[in-house]
Amino acid sequence: MAVFPDRIVLKNSTDSQAAIEAAIGSGGTDQITQGEVVLGLEAGAAKLYTIGSGGSVVTIGSNVGAIGDLTDVDTSTTPPTSGQALVWNGTEWTPGNVAAAGGGGGIAGTILQKSEAQTAASGAATFVELGASGILVDITSSLDAWIVLYPTAADRTADAARAYGTDPAPGSGVLAEFYITAGGTVLASPGTTYFNNDTPDADALYVAVRDQAGANVNSQVTIKAYVHQNFGGTGTNRVTDSGTASSGALTLTGMGQSGQFCTVTSSLSAWVVFYGSAADRTADNARAFGTDPAPGSGVQAEFYIAAGTTILATPGAMYFNNDTDPTDAIYLAVRDQAGANVNSLITVKVYAETSYTGISGGTFGSG
Repeated sequence: MAVFPDRIVLKNSTDSQAAIEAAIGSGGTDQITQGEVVLGLEAGAAKLYTIGSGGSVVTIGSNVGAIGDLTDVDTSTTPPTSGQALVWNGTEWTPGNVAAAGGGGGIAGTILQKSEAQTAASGAATFVELGASGILVDITSSLDAWIVLYPTAADRTADAARAYGTDPAPGSGVLAEFYITAGGTVLASPGTTYFNNDTPDADALYVAVRDQAGANVNSQVTIKAYVHQNFGGTGTNRVTDSGTASSGALTLTGMGQSGQFCTVTSSLSAWVVFYGSAADRTADNARAFGTDPAPGSGVQAEFYIAAGTTILATPGAMYFNNDTDPTDAIYLAVRDQAGANVNSLITVKVYAETSYTGISGGTFGSG
C-alpha cells in the first residue's frame, strides 16, 4: 500500500489490533507500513493506530468515531442529555433541546411539557425538574390542600402567617395559589407563570401545602408545566438590563423580544409601566396612577417602586415586543403618582426568551 504521511488510511472497519499486527509486512494490498495512520476497531470501539519502530503497532487515539471529535461540534462543555440534538449557536454545534415537529426557522424557549410529583414534608415541597421558569398547566393534590407557589424558600417562610382567603400583596413573592380537593386537578387558567429567584438562579420551585386553617398538609402534589429550556447555554436565561429614563421614557434592548419578569428596581420612587411598542406608551400617557388600564391597551405590567428598592414581579407577568418588525426593545414609562416624569435608574431582571435558528439543511459538521 502506498504511504501518505498526512493522510488517515481507513482499513476494514472490523480490523482489530491483532488483525493489524498480523497484516504488518504481509505484502500485497493489505500491507501496513511505518508512517501510516490506521483506523481500526477494538472491542467495538474505534481506535487510531500507527506503526512504531521495529514494526510494533502503537495506539494513538480512541473513540475517534464520536461526533464530538468534529472540529465544529462541542459536546464536552455542555454534555448532551436524552432527547437532545445538536443546535448551531452561531459558532459551533452544541447539544440543545428541539421543538416539536413543525415549520422551520426560529425555535423559542417554551418547548417542553413536564410533570413532576413531590410529597410535602411538614407542609413544604421543592420541585426541581420544572426548570428555573415556565408556564403552569395544571396542579393535582392527593389530599385537600391550599397550595401556594414561591420563587424562593425565603418567600415561602415570609408568607407562612397569611390566612387562607387573604390576597397576598403585589410583589410579596406569591407566584400563584390554588385550593384543590383530594384527588382533584385544577387548570392554571388564566395563564400563570413561575420563576426562580435564588442567587444564583436554580431549577427550584418552592411550594407550601396547607389546609384552610393554615396547618401543614403532607399531600402528594403533581405540577404539570411548560418548562423554559436552555439551548446550548443561550436560550431562556435569567438576564439583567438597566437604563436611566430620559424625560420619563426608557427603552431597554437587552431583554430579547419576549420573556418573563423576575424583579424590577428603581433608584428613585417611581411608577414604572412596561409596553410592547412606543405607540402603546404614548397612548397610555394620560392614564392616572391607580387607574386600571383597559384590557388590550398595551400595558404589559406596572409597578410602584420606592426609591432604592426591588419589587418581585409576582404574580408572574410576561413581556413582549410588538413593533411591526419585531425588535429587542421593551418600552417603559417612568413617572410619579401625579404623572410627572421621573428620570430614575431602572434595573430589570427577567427570564429572556432568545430565539434560536434551527437546523435547516446544509452540511452537518466538518471533520
